[in-house]
Amino acid sequence: MHNHISLDTLLAPLLDPLFRLPFLTGCVLAVLLAITGVFLRLRKEWLSALGFSQLASCGALLAGVLEWPMLLGSFGLGTLGMLLKSLTRSSGSTAPVVMLLFGWAGSILVTANHPASEQAGHAMQDGQLYFTDSTHLYVALGLAALALLLLRRFSRWLLIERLFPDYFHARGMRDG
Repeated sequence: MHNHISLDTLLAPLLDPLFRLPFLTGCVLAVLLAITGVFLRLRKEWLSALGFSQLASCGALLAGVLEWPMLLGSFGLGTLGMLLKSLTRSSGSTAPVVMLLFGWAGSILVTANHPASEQAGHAMQDGQLYFTDSTHLYVALGLAALALLLLRRFSRWLLIERLFPDYFHARGMRDG
């Protein structure tokens, strides 16, 4: 007896309209975040990225509770975190850790105490992409294109700075 699984059977879940857009959106975001993570690690900003993402999710939940657009709340609190972090440029700064903890704690508190944010909060904390539509995919593709252009622009200087730290100093140039 020969068990033969057809290609159609294997691809059926990916072709199902319920899973197709979340799968494609997740794939685009996974590639984008992996590449961005490498560059954040090279810049020694990986912990800040975690802090910004937690603040952004907290901002989205707070905006949802206030019946504002969630994207506005996410962008607003994430931007506020960036501004506050830029003010604390000392070495060994605890700003990324504080952002991470406040964002995470705020998200959990809002999710636990407001019924309107419960579903969105659980989706953010669990990392669910089931409720995406074509707009999310287009935004992810646009962000990926923008990020790749920016990373291409800055990658040479960043790699030189990390692999040859005295390059800019030896040439009398500012870093990057």
